[in-house]
Amino acid sequence: MWPLALVTVTLRPPKPSSTVPFRRDPDFVDRGSLLSRVDERCSQPAGRAALVGLGGVGKSQLAIEYTYRTRERSPDTWVFWVHASNAARFEQGYRDLADVVKIAGREDPKANTFKLVHDWLRGCGETWLLILDNVDDADLLSQAGDASQGGQGTGVDGELQQPISAFLPQSQNGSILVTSRTQAAALKLVEEKDMIAVEPMAESHALALFEKKLGAMSKGNRAAELAVALEFMPLAIVQAAAYISQRAPRYSLQRYLEDFRKSDRKKTSLLDYEGGHLRRDWAAKNSIIVTWQISFEHIRQIRPSAADLLSLMSFFDRQGIPEALLRTRAGSGNGHGSQEERDEHDTEEKGEDDNHRVSERSDDEFEDDMQILRDYSFVSIDTNQAFEMHSLVQLATRKWLEANGQLETWKQCYIRNLSAEFPIGEHENWTQCQVLFPHAKSAVTQRPSGDGSLSEWASLLYNAAWYTWKKGNITEAVDLSERAMKTRKKVLGPEHEETLRSMGMTGLAYSLGGRWKEAVELQVQVIETMKRVLGEEHPNTLTSMNNLASIYSKQGRWTEAEELQVQVIEIKKRVRGEEHPSTLTSMNNLALIHWNQGRWTEAEELQVQVIERRKRVLGEEHPGRLTSIANLASIYRNQGRWIEAEELDVQVIEISKRVLGEEHPDTLTSINNLASTYWIQGRWTEAEELQVQVIETGKKVLGEEHPETLTSINNLAFILKSQTYGGSFGERMLPRLFFHPLASVPGPLLAKVTSFWHIYHTYQGNDSSLVQKLHRKHGKVVRIGPNTVAIADRLAVGPIYVERGGFMKTSNYHHFYVDGFPTIFSTSDPAYRATRSKAVAPLFSVAAIRRESNLISTCVERFVQRLQQSRTSSEGGPVDLQEPARLLGFEVMNAYLFRHEYPHKVDGAREKSIIPWLNAFVDSGQLFYFSKRWFGFFLPKLERWRPQKDLERKSAESVHEFTLNLPAVVSDGSENSESYQGRLHQHGIPRDQIAAECKDIMFAGVHSFGALLATTLWYLARDSAIHDRLQNEILEHRGADVDIQQLPYLSGVVNEGFRMAPVIARLPRVVPRSGWHFDGHYFPSGTVVSVAFPQLFFDPEVYQDPMIFRPERWEKASEEMQRDLIPFSVGIRQCIAKNLATAELFMAVKQVAEWDVLRGAEALDDKIETYEWFNMAVKGNRIDLVWPKE
Repeated sequence: MWPLALVTVTLRPPKPSSTVPFRRDPDFVDRGSLLSRVDERCSQPAGRAALVGLGGVGKSQLAIEYTYRTRERSPDTWVFWVHASNAARFEQGYRDLADVVKIAGREDPKANTFKLVHDWLRGCGETWLLILDNVDDADLLSQAGDASQGGQGTGVDGELQQPISAFLPQSQNGSILVTSRTQAAALKLVEEKDMIAVEPMAESHALALFEKKLGAMSKGNRAAELAVALEFMPLAIVQAAAYISQRAPRYSLQRYLEDFRKSDRKKTSLLDYEGGHLRRDWAAKNSIIVTWQISFEHIRQIRPSAADLLSLMSFFDRQGIPEALLRTRAGSGNGHGSQEERDEHDTEEKGEDDNHRVSERSDDEFEDDMQILRDYSFVSIDTNQAFEMHSLVQLATRKWLEANGQLETWKQCYIRNLSAEFPIGEHENWTQCQVLFPHAKSAVTQRPSGDGSLSEWASLLYNAAWYTWKKGNITEAVDLSERAMKTRKKVLGPEHEETLRSMGMTGLAYSLGGRWKEAVELQVQVIETMKRVLGEEHPNTLTSMNNLASIYSKQGRWTEAEELQVQVIEIKKRVRGEEHPSTLTSMNNLALIHWNQGRWTEAEELQVQVIERRKRVLGEEHPGRLTSIANLASIYRNQGRWIEAEELDVQVIEISKRVLGEEHPDTLTSINNLASTYWIQGRWTEAEELQVQVIETGKKVLGEEHPETLTSINNLAFILKSQTYGGSFGERMLPRLFFHPLASVPGPLLAKVTSFWHIYHTYQGNDSSLVQKLHRKHGKVVRIGPNTVAIADRLAVGPIYVERGGFMKTSNYHHFYVDGFPTIFSTSDPAYRATRSKAVAPLFSVAAIRRESNLISTCVERFVQRLQQSRTSSEGGPVDLQEPARLLGFEVMNAYLFRHEYPHKVDGAREKSIIPWLNAFVDSGQLFYFSKRWFGFFLPKLERWRPQKDLERKSAESVHEFTLNLPAVVSDGSENSESYQGRLHQHGIPRDQIAAECKDIMFAGVHSFGALLATTLWYLARDSAIHDRLQNEILEHRGADVDIQQLPYLSGVVNEGFRMAPVIARLPRVVPRSGWHFDGHYFPSGTVVSVAFPQLFFDPEVYQDPMIFRPERWEKASEEMQRDLIPFSVGIRQCIAKNLATAELFMAVKQVAEWDVLRGAEALDDKIETYEWFNMAVKGNRIDLVWPKE
């Protein structure tokens, strides 16, 4: 028998594969840079990264996609997936890994699987990626790494066991990606710099996910609304999409949104839906509500106090939760005072209920609790150091509390804390009220049980109503005060003092809303009850009487109001003193009654007395004192003391906007008063603009039928009547001709009494020529409108445009807002302009332009070639210089400023060219001096009348699409950040505003430059001697290292081009509040002034033979010549692109002369005819030359 031979079988090692238990998601939405950040860390030797974020935010889905991308990129890489939610699943994952790679000894029951896998990973010569999914328990990583032994402490050989985290090797061939809900757990495996926070989706990504899940059903605005409602949480979006899909076509996205908004109960039902996700671990829940509640229960197990904190926070508004409301679980409060009109309140201390008090926690305990909640991404901190939560997390927490019988307990704690902190609504408390008001609004829907808690709830709503009444918010003031009143009547009784206060507050809210009858009935009832219960001289009784008198005044019941107010003042002086704020309030109201009765002397004396006392008692900027100043201004106005009235009106508006806000009813009243002051002086354009502003804001804040809104509409009707029909001779002519501060300034008679003269001639396009004739006739200063002056004196340039930043731009510039946004050019706000101009200013420095001169030179060469081609193909016909010059300006914009090509040929199809859009934009300048109302009325009609309106519309659409894309590519990181749009983006300018700025600079840089270059070349072509001398100078310096802007004759040609080009006429500015003295004239605040620049450019005393193009005059330029040549304006608001335009002009003129393009050209016309609009324009939009056939 043959002996048995020993046969050795060598097993082939398995090929690298993936153990990811999920299919790749075809609906995956790439979320910006998240996966690239993961790859950046995991591609390094022994790289580690952790995706950390709230449950349901999409961490595992990102990890799944990353594994598939890794395998696509590197098929020879092992990819292992380990579920790490607990020790048993962690060990099972390692056992599965050992089986896949066939580790020797894995089947030995005594083997330490963790060590086997650890050693294999460390010694493996192949690359590998290990995914540890759901590492949410930080304690898990500290457990012993041999669960199979069932013990802890020592291993089979008596050695001390190691924690699980020790069996994750640092291998040069491998990397580890962790997903976790907690930072604490992640930090046990990765360094802090390797943690990647996963936030809810961006809106665009959320909409893309909806579209992939629902297809056509996701179209429209409803998908965006639902994404917002679901707070852009991926799991919630997938849930919703699955719910909708399974019920379609009888169920839609809109129906889901409607159901979602019905109530918290319905919302919870929808969010509890289990479905839609096949790529979640079997142990994980598809319901986002349950997902969060699991984390909540885990927190309750490991730190109950942190769970208590989350329970309390779940009732607040989701944003801006102040720390004080969380640290103090009960307190003494700030009191609930009386609702005396405008100035007084009584403060009451609230007692503490020891049975419900939760003790304050120490700083360390609170911070530890908060850190736990932040670790789980339940809570974040905003820029003001307040706390934020997702509203859906709040809903999930409240649902858990309800299910466990704790909802009412924490609701009452929330009401108690908020009621204790929310102060009365007086001006000095507004900062605190503003912070707490969103939480008070949340409390409206959180009505508690039990009389004690209901009383606190009513007190909270009462103080919130007080605040909204003071802020002029009618709807919320009425709603909150009515709720407080009804609750107090039920809990405290109809004659309780706090009930009566609530009734009084409700009456004031009714009065604010113009519900006079209800307000009077309620106030009379309150007064009668207070007299019986509290007494006639009680402060609250007097407050109610004061408020009733104010309501009578608003109804025009002056006799009743005066009798009641005098009675109140006498009692208050005796009981509270002559300088008590409440006494001053009543005195102010009595002065107002006298004013409305026409008793000016009494009203003024009383009002001055109140102003002085309020300044001493309350301070200069207190709203009560502002009211008194506004009343005094009204008294002055009605006495014809307009200058004094205007000064006070402006003072009140400035302070009111800063202290009360631009939409406060008192601010609107102040603006309305200033409009009246302007109207009575005949300054109707300014009055109209202010009155329209008051009406638009009043409709929004007060309502369309509020008496004050109707009064403003009536005032506007009077202003329009005065503008349209002129009113009587006395109303219109006499004040402007003989009593106006500008009455002594010479000018046309019609211009002195109506702005029609100036507006008409601007519209006709001959304004500038006529104004030059007026200067020759009348001198340096001429009146061209009732409140408008033109000045032809270089000495006026400094104060108007330069010194201290110059005067402010007029509101007419607002006509040139782009897509509704103010721009560097059109804004009248220096701070707004400064932010943007400083961002882009480095691009326009001489040094920066010189560094990129090759870009500009390339564009200039294309321009010259284009001009040569036009010359060749013209066959003796006219060739337009302006359009190619404009296209050169546009190409330089794209190449140098935007660093982005226009997607269409600049000289291609007309509907894609910028030229039709540019022409339409320029032509709108004929309406520049129209008021806002008439500009908005005529511009659409002007556009409809234009013969090429369809072409211009298509051109505008192309330009709009192009400019919208400029900030988009920058924000996506695919474009040069040093571009014009890139620098604006770096300075935090929103994308839509960046697009507007790009469109604005396109217009300014293309139109003005095109006119400059075309005009200069036209004059060169007309005089061969000038052309030849220029060409000789250029050829003489060809190849030399010389700055072309230093060539003397070329500089003279360019300067003459600046002087002769039809670019700039007047740039109107508004005289500041202090007024202005110039050339023996006084210009009051609000006067519109401007320098007539053409008059400076063609002044024969400075430029000999000014109408002749003579470059040699600049060889010995006088100081006056250099001073008066200001083609780009001056001061901090001069044209920002002047250096770029100058460089382009020099290079283009040089190249044209050097290449001899103009040789033989002739001008068709003797001069360039222009429309003298705000943006001066060449008639026919052409500057033609011809090259006669030889």
